[in-house]
Amino acid sequence: MKFNVRDLGGIEGYLGLDKGVDGNLKRYVVETESYNLSTAISSNLVNVMAIRLMGFGVLELSILTISRTLFVTLGSIVALPLIYRFREHRLKLWLVFGGLNRIGRALSIFTVLLPHPLNSVALVALVSAVQVSGAVAGIASTDTLADIIKPSTASRFLSVVSSINNIVALLALISTFIVFNIASVETAYWILYIIALASAIISTVALALLKEVKVVRGMRALLLIL
Repeated sequence: MKFNVRDLGGIEGYLGLDKGVDGNLKRYVVETESYNLSTAISSNLVNVMAIRLMGFGVLELSILTISRTLFVTLGSIVALPLIYRFREHRLKLWLVFGGLNRIGRALSIFTVLLPHPLNSVALVALVSAVQVSGAVAGIASTDTLADIIKPSTASRFLSVVSSINNIVALLALISTFIVFNIASVETAYWILYIIALASAIISTVALALLKEVKVVRGMRALLLIL
C-alpha cells in the first residue's frame, strides 16, 4: 500500500500540528537557518577579524572575549523577568532583540573603518550589546516555540531542524574556505560579512512574518521558559 501524507490530513496531520500552525513552522525554519548561516560567519570570525584587520593584542582580545561571556550571562538574567512580565508581546521582543542580535553581529565589520582606539571600543560595545540582545531573543523564541509546537511532535520537528542546522554550518565553513582562497584577506572578510548581513536581513524578515499564538499563562509558562 502506497503511503501518502495527504491520507493523514496533509503535512499538519503528519506532524500532528493544528491547521495554520504549519505556516508558522515553515517561516521559523527559514528564520532559524538564515540566522544560523549569518551567525556562523559573523560570530565565528569576529575574534580573528579583530586580530587581522584591527590589530588587537592579547589585552584587547581578552576584553572582547570576557565581554562576550559576561554580557550573554547578564542578558540571560535580565531576559527571564522581562519575558515573563511582557509575555503577550514576546514575539515583538523576539523580533526586536533578535534583529539587533543578528544584524548587529554582521555589522561588526564596519568598526574596522574607525580609527584606533575608537574601533576597539566600538567593537567591544557592539559585541556586548548583541550578546545581551541574543540572550533575550533566545528566551523569547523558546517561550514562543513552546506554544507553537505540540509536545508530541517537538522531538520530530526539532530533530529535522537540527539536521538542517548541521548542513548550514557546513555550508558556512565551506563558503569561508572558498572565499579566503579566492580573495585577499581584507576583501574576504568584507565578502563574508556582507553575506552574513544579507542572511541576517532575510532571517529578520522571516521572523517578522511569524504569527503570534495563544499564550500559555501561569506557572506552566514560567516552567516553559526555564
